Amino acid sequence: MPKGKPKTIYALIEQGLEDECITLLKEYGRNKVEELQKDKSIWHLAVMNNSKSLITFLLDTQYNNIEWLENSITPWCLAVTVGNAEIAKMLAQRGANTNFKLNEHGNTIFHKAVAETDLKLLQNCIACEVNSELVDAKGYTAHYYAHLSKNKRLNEALQKLKKAENANVIDLHNSVKNDDSEALHVLLNAGVSPILRNGSKSTLLDHALIHKSTKVEAILRAAGISKALTDLELNERRRKIYSKKPNPLLTTYAMDKSSLKRSKFKILPQYLMAISLFFTLCTSLVAPVLLSIGVGLLSGFIYFAYAGALHIRNIKHEKTLKATYKKALDLKRVEVLKLAEQINTEKNAELLEKLASEFKEASEPTFVTNDNGDRKITTGKLLLIDKQIEQLKSVEIEVPESARAKNRAQI
Repeated sequence: MPKGKPKTIYALIEQGLEDECITLLKEYGRNKVEELQKDKSIWHLAVMNNSKSLITFLLDTQYNNIEWLENSITPWCLAVTVGNAEIAKMLAQRGANTNFKLNEHGNTIFHKAVAETDLKLLQNCIACEVNSELVDAKGYTAHYYAHLSKNKRLNEALQKLKKAENANVIDLHNSVKNDDSEALHVLLNAGVSPILRNGSKSTLLDHALIHKSTKVEAILRAAGISKALTDLELNERRRKIYSKKPNPLLTTYAMDKSSLKRSKFKILPQYLMAISLFFTLCTSLVAPVLLSIGVGLLSGFIYFAYAGALHIRNIKHEKTLKATYKKALDLKRVEVLKLAEQINTEKNAELLEKLASEFKEASEPTFVTNDNGDRKITTGKLLLIDKQIEQLKSVEIEVPESARAKNRAQI
């Protein structure tokens, strides 16, 4: 690549000669353009110089570099910073990452504007339609930090946004989840209502009870917030949030394969056999031997034909019963596994081992014939699973204190 070419490219962009720049980039080809990027970002220079045609060309030919970093920011983030709403929206529509985090703390450009009390940058964010509901690593939006700063102009600008109320709800939920009483005080003192208006059946106190956040629970009760969910509903939601990953013991316990044993049974009652033999004996006394043998063979044929028909019927019936039983058992196994995973903690290890042992030692299901000659399947294992499901549902879900402590330590 000739030495003077990169400077020529950059000079063309700075002079606003987009057509000449695009022509030269086409001559270079894709690989050489990427090499130019490493010296100095063409994307960022195009944004700075409002080169919309060049941006369009780069989107069509160099889309894989749309998130190119220069000075730790992307072209979209630069467009927002300089307040170029047209290019920012163009990049966003073509797939640029509008959730870009500026640092390891998870701060967005909205967070930066609030943290630095930069009203101009804040207005640029609003003009470029940056999402103000995005949260940082601690789970709080830029709105929370505006409330924390007590800067009137910042708060007035943010509260005009359509998503301001949603952002406040996000911050309320996060303060409750982390049992962050200080954050909740900041939000309440800023006039944020603890009464959720998002159509949810649950209240903020319900969420405190779900996460067992005792500090914020006391504040909410003092504020007159009551719960709307029953204890059973609270525990069920806690299960969904704090469910555990499966382990081999639980998988074996819940998915242990059961076999269906075929029990011995008599196809015809004994008295039918007795009648057949009696009829053959009587015939032999009054008829020639050959006739007697013929009648006996005919009786035997009728007997075995009838027996075979009953046997085939029972085989088909057993197949249907087996399929129905297997379907019911599989559904219950899935439910047992889900519940067992949710309470899979060291505290409940003994209980799970006991339930697994009970299930393993339970008698295998068999086919039986009742007094009416109907085939049935023993359901002892199904009844045992039903009992265990109720037992697992009654176990209260633990909320990991270590996770909350870690979040509080970051705040």
